[in-house]
Amino acid sequence: MLSFLALSAAVQPCRPGVAAEDAEKDADAPVVTDRVFLDVAICQEGYKKDRRLGDATILCGEPEPMGQIVIDLYGEVAPDTTYNFKELIRSGALVGTVVNRCFERSFIVAGQQGAHRMGLLEVSGRDLVGKLDLRRNSDLLKGSSFKLRHVRPGTVSLNLSRNMDDDFYRNRAGYTELGFLVTTGPGPVPSLDEENIVFGRVSKGMDVVARISEVPTFKENKSLQVFTDLATVLGDDRVQKKQAVYGRPLKPVLFTRTVGIAGLERRSRTRPDPLTRTTHHTIIHQGVIVDDMGA
Repeated sequence: MLSFLALSAAVQPCRPGVAAEDAEKDADAPVVTDRVFLDVAICQEGYKKDRRLGDATILCGEPEPMGQIVIDLYGEVAPDTTYNFKELIRSGALVGTVVNRCFERSFIVAGQQGAHRMGLLEVSGRDLVGKLDLRRNSDLLKGSSFKLRHVRPGTVSLNLSRNMDDDFYRNRAGYTELGFLVTTGPGPVPSLDEENIVFGRVSKGMDVVARISEVPTFKENKSLQVFTDLATVLGDDRVQKKQAVYGRPLKPVLFTRTVGIAGLERRSRTRPDPLTRTTHHTIIHQGVIVDDMGA
C-alpha cells in the first residue's frame, strides 16, 4: 500500500551569479537567485479513518523521513512568479496541502487552490491573514517569461496549462495562479512548453521526485474508452468531472512543514577547487555558514 509523502522546506537566497547544479554543462543555464530545500517523508496511516465533521483536515500526520529535494529558483527570469512561490514557503501556506496530480515519466502537479481542509491551498484562510503577501504576477504578460523549455528532469514551472483551480477561486478579486509543475524525466515534456513559466529546477533529490511520480493514481479504464469518446462528442459534462480525477494519487502526497531563512547576506568567501577548476561560494548568514555551493 502506498503512503503519503510529505515535505518541509526552507528558502535560502543564493549569491547572485551562482548557476544551478551542473550549470557548467549548460552555458545557457539561468542565474539562480534563491534556493529552496524540501524534506520529504512518508505517512503510513493514509487518510484519517475516524474523520469527524469539523476536523481541520482529512489528511494524516506523523510522516517518516524520505529524503530531500533542493530547488534552485530563477528570480531574474520570472521575478513575480519566484516571489510568490517564496511567499508560499515563508508563510507556511503550503502546510497541509497535497500534490494534486502525478504523471509517471512526465510531471507532478501541486498548489491547487481550494479548501485547506481537503488538502488544497487556501491563501485567503484566516490563519494567513497578514502573513501572506502575494504580488500581481506581471510575468504572465511578458513573452520572455515563456521561453525556457521543459527539457531537463526536475524543471519547475508555474502551472497555467493544467490549472485545476475552481471558478469559485478564479473569480475572486486578487486571484493569481500559484500551482506548480515539476517534470520527472527521463525525457523532455514539450507539451508544457510555451504555456507554463519555468522558474526553477531541482538541483538535488530527483530520486525523491521519481518516487513521488510512481505513486499509483486514478486512471482511465481502457475498456470504457469508446463510451468516454461518445460522451465527449455528445457534450456530456460528466466526462469532464470523471477526467478531473485522472492522475490523482490514490494516497495523497502531503507538505507538512515549511521554514524560511530570511536575511542571508549576499556575500561569500570564494576558493578555487584545483581538481574541478570550479569556484566554491560559501554563503554566510549572521556569521554562520549555511551553504557551501560550487559554481
